[in-house]
Amino acid sequence: MYSILSINKKYLNNVRKEIISLISIMLGKKLKDINNEFFNFLKNPNVRSKIFDLLNMTISLHDLNYKIAKKIQKKTKKKLINWTYPQIRVDGNFAKKFYAPPHKDEWILHKNKQGYIIWFPLNKSGASLLVSKNKKIKKIVHDRYWGIKCADKDIHYKMIKVKFGQILLFDSKTLHKSFKNENRVTVQLRYEIFEKNFQQRTVNQKINKKIKDYWLKKVKA
Repeated sequence: MYSILSINKKYLNNVRKEIISLISIMLGKKLKDINNEFFNFLKNPNVRSKIFDLLNMTISLHDLNYKIAKKIQKKTKKKLINWTYPQIRVDGNFAKKFYAPPHKDEWILHKNKQGYIIWFPLNKSGASLLVSKNKKIKKIVHDRYWGIKCADKDIHYKMIKVKFGQILLFDSKTLHKSFKNENRVTVQLRYEIFEKNFQQRTVNQKINKKIKDYWLKKVKA
């Protein structure tokens, strides 16, 4: 199940504006847009890691999450809660090992739960995702990046092009994978369908190891 919906570009531009401002401060260079200049910076692994963390700490991202959640609740007639934290991804030829393999998002969801995923670009050139209608999977194997992935070779995927100002909605059972031949900045929002038998969060926070080690040493000292 998947569908493309429209979203007010004003909401997206609020996030874009904050991203461009923060990265300009971090790099000490005025960035005008999420364009080729931006993606050139990402060829440096150290800079790429910092930018990824920075983008996911933007305050406007959470405001966008709230606005989209209301839209999805109205469409699905379901009460939703956050399944995972709102996330911004940066993908391109500069980091091929991080492409998402064929997978279903339900594989990171607690059993007997259902959810929805929202995926859309922040770069104005848009972005693409490969999606399959195939529900049955014969073989699942370990994946170093995602954890597990579908290893079936006979599955047909349709390339879904999502324009700036559009959002792609699909459910947690939808098989999909990255489209590799484009540079893009995308947002992933995941919502769990709220049920009265709710027990715990699917994704939990953990203390950063470097920060934990620092404070353990400092307290001991």
